[in-house]
Amino acid sequence: DIYLSLDKRIQFIGYNILKKYISESEADSGSIVLIKTKTGEILSMINYPSFNPVNRHEMIGPNIKNSIISTSFEPGSTMKPFTIYNALKNGNYEENTQVNTSPGTLKVDEHQIEDYKDLGMLDLEGIISKSSNIGAAVVSLKSNKKDIYDTLNILDFGNSLYIDLIGEEKGKLSHYSNWSKAQHASIGYGYGLSTTLLHLANAYTIVANHGKKVQLTYEKVDNEDIYYENVLDKNISKKVIKMMTAVVNNGTGKKAKLDKYSVAGKTGTVRVNMRGKYNIYKHNALFVGIVPASKPEYVAAIIVRNPKSENASGGRHAAPIFRDFMSHSMNLLKVYPDIR
Repeated sequence: DIYLSLDKRIQFIGYNILKKYISESEADSGSIVLIKTKTGEILSMINYPSFNPVNRHEMIGPNIKNSIISTSFEPGSTMKPFTIYNALKNGNYEENTQVNTSPGTLKVDEHQIEDYKDLGMLDLEGIISKSSNIGAAVVSLKSNKKDIYDTLNILDFGNSLYIDLIGEEKGKLSHYSNWSKAQHASIGYGYGLSTTLLHLANAYTIVANHGKKVQLTYEKVDNEDIYYENVLDKNISKKVIKMMTAVVNNGTGKKAKLDKYSVAGKTGTVRVNMRGKYNIYKHNALFVGIVPASKPEYVAAIIVRNPKSENASGGRHAAPIFRDFMSHSMNLLKVYPDIR
């Protein structure tokens, strides 16, 4: 017998929340994945639009595709916490090191990097909370290519997650020896590699576990049989989580804030690459969050594909989905609040 880790209550509620927000934003589609950090159990995998198995005519094309595992995209700013982790790990920066992001533009070879405004001097937490592309690019360029590659590789970007689901994509992380200076910079803010939503959730789960990697699974897990592999530094992982709480408390992810639980997370707003060129009118909006931030138990990752809005940001479109979804999920899972 196979006992699934998926929680049908959370699936049902999450699907209705996703349907509501995707319909309101007139987005092409959206997905949610929820993981229990200590066991690696996948409690929820939701895609919208979807299909009713009773109606065979609905079982066509993208409706039957599990986009969480089989659709790759550039992760954008959701990679910045890993850029900062790597800089701290290798001693290139201290937490309070100031990075000058003025005047809001930076040219690397022929590539122009821009922030949404001049963010001035930022420390590492500020780069994450204000989501500065220039700050992340500067930090990345001062980090060794091999070190960045090794960190991302150990987080399983570009690798199989071995979850035994049909259609799993690995994403793409090219070898550091092939990186141009522009790619060396852009990797820092999540362009120049591709990933799936499950890979992204997996990486955040490792950070949430304070550096311990656990095998993701859609089957129920006996807590006594969990195998951990220590792959990230425990103390630096904790520092990055603390920095990510600033995203929700006073940064780009305010709409992900929960009443009863502390949240560490990161927004992402990514231009879609179409036939080798970035479309300024098409974006993926992302949010990945860890709850409770003080004692991580769950990681949820959200993507909204191509919302039709002047503000297509992750903070605008994905963070509110996270808030509503996790509010219901934490109640159903009986997670003890850490905010009173």
